[in-house]
Amino acid sequence: MPLLIKRRLECVFTEGFMKTRVVLFAVSLIISSVIAETFQLPISRQPSPTEQGWATLEYKTGWLLLGVMTVDKNYWSSALSFEVLGKPHPENGYILPIQGDRIRLTTEQELLILDYAQSGEKNRLASPAARQRLTSDDWTRIRLPKESILMVEDYQVGPPMGALKAVWVRVSPVKN
Repeated sequence: MPLLIKRRLECVFTEGFMKTRVVLFAVSLIISSVIAETFQLPISRQPSPTEQGWATLEYKTGWLLLGVMTVDKNYWSSALSFEVLGKPHPENGYILPIQGDRIRLTTEQELLILDYAQSGEKNRLASPAARQRLTSDDWTRIRLPKESILMVEDYQVGPPMGALKAVWVRVSPVKN
C-alpha cells in the first residue's frame, strides 16, 4: 500500500474516532442537561449538611425520590436506594413500598417538601409526583444518612415521562 494512501486512511480512522467521541460526549451532555432541567438542579449540586436532621421539622415528615420505574414493565430502571424491611425481595427487583412499610436507605437521601424555602412545612403532604419540575426551594437540605430506617406514610407514582415514571414516598422517622 503506498504511503500516501496509508496516511490518508489513518487520518480518516482518527477523524472518525474523534467524531464519534465528540458525538457521544454531546449526547451525554444533552441527557445530563435534560435531567438537570427537569428538576431544575445544577448537575454538581450537593446539599449542605444539616446536623439537626428531623429536629428541624415540626411535623417530622418529608418526601424522598426512591427511584425511577419503567412504565410498561414496572421494573426499576435505576439503582435502588432503599430496601423494604420484612418483605421478601422478588427476583425481578420490583417491590413498591406502601403505607405502613418500613424501609432502610441504602444511600444518603435528601428530604423534599414542596416550596419549603417559602412555605416551610405547609405543603408537607403534597406529593412531588404531581409536579412537572422541582426547584431548589423544594429541597429541605436535610440529608438522611445511609442505613436510616423510615416509616412509609404515603407513596406516589408520578405520571409517565416518556417510558419512565418517578416513585416518591413520604416518610417519617421510626418511633422506638
